Amino acid sequence: MVRRERAVSVERGEAEASSSEQVNPVRRAYVAGSGAKDADAFQTVLRLLVLLWSTLGAFLGFLMGVWTVAMQGTGYWVVPVTTVMGWAMSYFGPLFVAHVAGSLASTVHAPSGASTPRRKEHSLAEPLVVRGLYEEATAA
Repeated sequence: MVRRERAVSVERGEAEASSSEQVNPVRRAYVAGSGAKDADAFQTVLRLLVLLWSTLGAFLGFLMGVWTVAMQGTGYWVVPVTTVMGWAMSYFGPLFVAHVAGSLASTVHAPSGASTPRRKEHSLAEPLVVRGLYEEATAA
């Protein structure tokens, strides 16, 4: 039984494999430049939802700018600035909070082990060998 990887050309949709060889359909070697990439669906959906809700932040920023112009008598340049700032705060703020909360949760629930080194342990035989007491080390 001979296994080989199938080279798939995404542009043409062709597969190179002889009929006498068994092809592993799970592993594929994609042609360079095919555009295939690994993507996280949850992260994409999260970013789209935050983008959708950030339009509310832009609208609130717009209203704040209009109120500032009407009540304070500032220039009209304040309206686009507050709109962009409202959008940016409501888009990047939740993403930052989610990133920090995820990092904190991962350090608590899945520590890497790099922060605290474990105590070095020695067997009873190792110090005896270092001292040259070979017979006691073999008995231990």
